[in-house]
Amino acid sequence: MNNDSERLERILSCCSEGFFELALNSNAFWCSPNLAAVLGLERTQTPGSIDDLFQAFDLRHADELSHTKISLLEGSQKFGLKRFRLKGDGTSKGEVEFRFLKNLEAQVVSGSVQRIEPGKTSSSAFDQREEILHAILDTTTAVIFAKDRQGRYLFMNQRFRELFRIEGEYLGKDDYQIFPVEAAEKFQRVDRMVLEGGEKVELLEQAPQDDGLHTYISAKMPLFDADGSIYAIAGIATDITSEQKAKEELVRIAELKSQFLANMSHEIRTPMHGVLVTAELLSSSELNDYQQGLVSTITESAESLLRIINGIFDFSKIEANKIVLSQGVVSLRALISGVEKVHGPLARKKNIEFIVDIGGDLADQYFTDGNRIVQILHNLAGNAVKFTEAGGQVTLAVRRVRSQGPEDLVEFVVNDTGIGVHPDESENIFEAFAQGDATVTRAFSGTGLGLTISARLVELMRGSIRLIEKQEEGARFEVVLPLLRFVSQGEFSGQNVSNQSEELPELRPLSVLFVEDNPINRRTLSLLLQKFGHTVECAKNGAEAVSLFKAGRYDIVLMDIQMPVMDGIEASRIIRTLEGGKAIPIIALTASAMAGDRERLMSSSINDYLAKPFGKRDLLELLVRWTS
Repeated sequence: MNNDSERLERILSCCSEGFFELALNSNAFWCSPNLAAVLGLERTQTPGSIDDLFQAFDLRHADELSHTKISLLEGSQKFGLKRFRLKGDGTSKGEVEFRFLKNLEAQVVSGSVQRIEPGKTSSSAFDQREEILHAILDTTTAVIFAKDRQGRYLFMNQRFRELFRIEGEYLGKDDYQIFPVEAAEKFQRVDRMVLEGGEKVELLEQAPQDDGLHTYISAKMPLFDADGSIYAIAGIATDITSEQKAKEELVRIAELKSQFLANMSHEIRTPMHGVLVTAELLSSSELNDYQQGLVSTITESAESLLRIINGIFDFSKIEANKIVLSQGVVSLRALISGVEKVHGPLARKKNIEFIVDIGGDLADQYFTDGNRIVQILHNLAGNAVKFTEAGGQVTLAVRRVRSQGPEDLVEFVVNDTGIGVHPDESENIFEAFAQGDATVTRAFSGTGLGLTISARLVELMRGSIRLIEKQEEGARFEVVLPLLRFVSQGEFSGQNVSNQSEELPELRPLSVLFVEDNPINRRTLSLLLQKFGHTVECAKNGAEAVSLFKAGRYDIVLMDIQMPVMDGIEASRIIRTLEGGKAIPIIALTASAMAGDRERLMSSSINDYLAKPFGKRDLLELLVRWTS
């Protein structure tokens, strides 16, 4: 027997390959006598354990060694092949090929170590590839790591170690030794998802750092061995904290901007309402022609300023994606007639011919947002009249292009013989604040938002808008909208802008509780209501309104919203609790006109909403609707 052992040792000593065997249960280690020579060691340095064997390898890439060692001792991987450098006195003694084969039933690992002779392999190319890989991993700004099935780190790149202040040996450590318990538990929970599902998992994770919690977008994926078993988890994570903070800051700024615009809307519309109502009252009094002309100038100037304000607010809502279409049944013929009533007189004042051409094949009614169509046409027709000289012509035409199912494709055309648009400027004509050259801006003024708003509204309505360039012959704007035909002949409600007669609606005398903190608006609106035969009691805040409501009987309450002491929403809520059997209509008269205001008010104790400034027709029609 001894002779057989000696013979085996003599045979093995002649081999260029060293062998070893490890019992997994007892860690008992055996190696061939030539293993020391293969490793470049003295015979007295022959490895006596698996740890001794791994000590012979260069530790410049200790993560590879650790991964291999763990796979050999604990993993389910049955076969492994690696290249390792040998340790030397400052220089490498060469390379070896390390193989192992695991017998899980016998709990034995058998392996070999073979010297790779210089010049006989492509070891230099292998070295270069390895160096490139490690350079990439250690210079990327992403966090890259690998763990075994037990959650112990096999690899972490330099970025990982820098961010989490990891110094010294990290191999074999788990998350609980690096991170706080709460964070470690979250990481381990995701690791289990990867191991159990066998698929990549992407998610947002937070990890504590010196300056607080950082947010990472992470991807973790399983690594499979030759048998298809998961032996490790690899992960990559990118710090998006700064991007997230920037996004949160943008949201915060947008909210501040929205609040600022809401406040500006209230502060501007409130006095504007006073101006317009006062002008309306003055206009209906006994005035000579000169005085009537002054009142008309006041009204036109106030309405012009209001259009500019509305344009700015609309643009802000479009920027914030807060424009919502309000569908209703409309008559296009009535819409076009309404647009002509506004711009026809303005054109005739400038000695411009204003032509309306309505196709005979239009449906009687469509279900769409009539107010937005009117807004688009006002912008286009207003520009056409503005940029056309005396003796010119403006045409507003509408026709059905074709039918497609229950919808008609309807084309609106605004054509003028004005100054036109230069080809260099036509590309940007629908951009915000674009007005062509500075000469045009000085000559015609305006915010430059009308076409931008029109283009965004057309897009929201699933349509198209384009400019036909005719610099020497004026401009032609074409808008095509898909409009749903409305076939019912019964009564309907909604935004029908049709058939508004010049006569104001008739209304029985009402007892009105009017709540408004602005003294000018209290006085002017009270005078307007009294002129039409109504009795008005005024309160300057919500608390006064509640007191008056307790003591009086009213047919309707007109309620401002932003007031000192008690706002309109709280006052309305209290009034609802004081009512007997009959619910009194409460109408919000507010200068706030931002997106979401109507929905917010209608979800409270308020029945309806009228945005300041409003005309007497708007107010009287609303009174008829709620008190008839």
